[in-house]
Amino acid sequence: MSIWLLLLLSLLTLSSSVQANNLLLPSLNKSKADASENLPLLNIDITQLKADWWKSFAGTTPTFDEANQQLRQQITLWIRKQAPEQQAALEDKQEAIHHALDTLKRMRAQASATVPESLALDNKEYQWSDWQQLLHNHHALTVSMNELSKEVSQQAQGQELLTQQVDSLTARYLAEESSQRLTLALELIEKRIAWLISQESLRLEKAQLAAMQARTASAEQAFKLAQVNLTIQPIDLQKLEQEKAALEKAIEKANLNLRDKQALIPTIVGDDTLMRAKRNEARLAALEEQINLTDLEAKHAWALLGGLYLQRHAQPLDDWSTDQRRLIQQQDDRLNQLMQQYQEFRPTIERYREQAQTALLTLETSESDRINQQSKRLNQQLLVVANRLMTLQQNPQQQLEDNLTLISLLQEQIRQHDGRVKSAFKNLDATLEHAWQTTGEWLNISLFKMGETPVTTAGIIRVFIIIMMAWWFSFWLRKGLTSLTTRNQKIADATVYTINRILHYLIMLIGIMIALSSIGLDFSSVAWIAGALSVGIGFGLQSIVNNFVSGLIIMFERSLKVGDFLELQSGVSGTVTQINMRSTIIRTPDNLEIVVPNSEFISGRVVNWTLTDNDRRLRIPFNVEYGTDKEQVVRLVMQAARKVPYTLEDETHEPQVWMTNMGDNGLEFELLVWVRQGIDIEVRRADSRQGLRAAYLWEIESAFREDGVGMPFPQRDYYIRSILGQDSLEGFVKVLNAVKSAPAHSV
Repeated sequence: MSIWLLLLLSLLTLSSSVQANNLLLPSLNKSKADASENLPLLNIDITQLKADWWKSFAGTTPTFDEANQQLRQQITLWIRKQAPEQQAALEDKQEAIHHALDTLKRMRAQASATVPESLALDNKEYQWSDWQQLLHNHHALTVSMNELSKEVSQQAQGQELLTQQVDSLTARYLAEESSQRLTLALELIEKRIAWLISQESLRLEKAQLAAMQARTASAEQAFKLAQVNLTIQPIDLQKLEQEKAALEKAIEKANLNLRDKQALIPTIVGDDTLMRAKRNEARLAALEEQINLTDLEAKHAWALLGGLYLQRHAQPLDDWSTDQRRLIQQQDDRLNQLMQQYQEFRPTIERYREQAQTALLTLETSESDRINQQSKRLNQQLLVVANRLMTLQQNPQQQLEDNLTLISLLQEQIRQHDGRVKSAFKNLDATLEHAWQTTGEWLNISLFKMGETPVTTAGIIRVFIIIMMAWWFSFWLRKGLTSLTTRNQKIADATVYTINRILHYLIMLIGIMIALSSIGLDFSSVAWIAGALSVGIGFGLQSIVNNFVSGLIIMFERSLKVGDFLELQSGVSGTVTQINMRSTIIRTPDNLEIVVPNSEFISGRVVNWTLTDNDRRLRIPFNVEYGTDKEQVVRLVMQAARKVPYTLEDETHEPQVWMTNMGDNGLEFELLVWVRQGIDIEVRRADSRQGLRAAYLWEIESAFREDGVGMPFPQRDYYIRSILGQDSLEGFVKVLNAVKSAPAHSV
């Protein structure tokens, strides 16, 4: 239902607009009315534009003219129907549309560039000057063609963007139903005509590009023919040699002038407008000399490369010498550097020109004193100089491009002479050499300074390699010493370990000093580092240095060695496995490795069971009950001690049993037995004093149990003074009997 309602409203709107137009037409002048009546019916209605209304402007010339006239008249009619206060703004829009239509008409009338026919080339002889001119023409056309191709590409991108904008505006217009639709119609017409203008411009540029490509192809063909038919005269080489000698003198003179002008810049001091202008004047003078020097060096490179090209053309079958290949590579690198310098000329000139323009604008608003007038005149001269340098800096460009083209020709000749495989290897070798040089330059860039010594990436890598070589040498030296000493049983393992650690520290210290000296570091010039390090030691590094010095003292003093069994004041006990720079590692009988700072061995009390002798006497206490035969106890305990495999028994080491006390519960004895720490024993868990004590107590208890020797238990006598009011035992018994004989209910 809603669809039919919308259709009915549209028909009513259309009929009302037609009636309004019929009523308005008689008010127009007779000529315009007659002209509108004679116009053909085209697909253009400004009140109801369709999506394809613009196609009438893309047709033939008669159709375009008719559509142009009809669109202008319809816009005029529509504007006259609007309120007077709106007509002024709409007339501006109408004027813009008329101007766009005129532009489009002129562009449609403009003929496309015609593609030239191919030149009829003959096999005549070409002189060196003709060859140079053809090379110059071919290169100039190539540059122009590349620039035009970029412009066409940019124009195509702009056309795509403009198409998106027109499509979006068309969608808005078709969806609009309010009074703003007619305003959108004018915007859509203006945007679409601009799109048609852009399309015509793209068409003309593509035609021009096609013509430029054809001319470039013809120039290339002529240049290739000149290469084949080039005739070399002896005077050509002589002229190049003379030109090269003259250019070398001119380059030397230009270098002197450039240094003089660059040296003048720092002498101009001051921060006022006049001094800044004079400083910029000196900089522009130096820049002009640098542009001149770049042009001379480009011409000198051309003389060198041109002479080589003529030599190779006269002797094409000879092998390319190493000097010739090196000359091409050197000139290629030099020309790339000159090209980079040339690319900096234009932005530098622009910067100085902007500074001069800014200074002139500032001086216009300031007071007109004598200094300001001088600054104004000088900045005006700087603008003239900058504009002249803009033109001058274009001179080296053509010569540099010609040189690069000549290098390409020489490199192509080398590739053809060497063949595909050899040329590939040559290119790979040149690429690797260039990569190595580039890497070397990058590695030698200064990163920071230590004192006055610059530190580079290559220096850091060299320091790392030397330190790693020192560590590698220390590792294999220590391994060799350990292997040699294991065959000699007279040298203790602890001695070997101490020697290895000292050698390691000494070699690493020497390696670090050599590594730092390799980058040119003067230890006498870095006293400030030692001062800063001493301050750091005094605060944050005190404990580290303390442990390091303690480790050195332990290794040199040999108060403890690897393999010693220790008891520390903190209660930790175990065997020393490593003595490091900061700490010592102890393995406990439970196979736990404890890292103990070296300073604890120096400042605390340490019990070393194996410092000078591995023989130790253990005291193992035990008790028996009163009444036990003491001789039997001694005999049984001595037998039990001899059963333990750790017991030593000789003239100086005999087990003994002492009775030490008559205690509260029994007789107290001690077994005094000698053991040898570190010997190969059957039970490895008995490496500590507690393990040995457990082994002896085990055997003692087994011997006592077999012979019936009793273990003491606590014995106490209790004295009771009064129980239930009775002081004697007889009274307590009487009371107890009376309680037992009493009836149960009376209790």
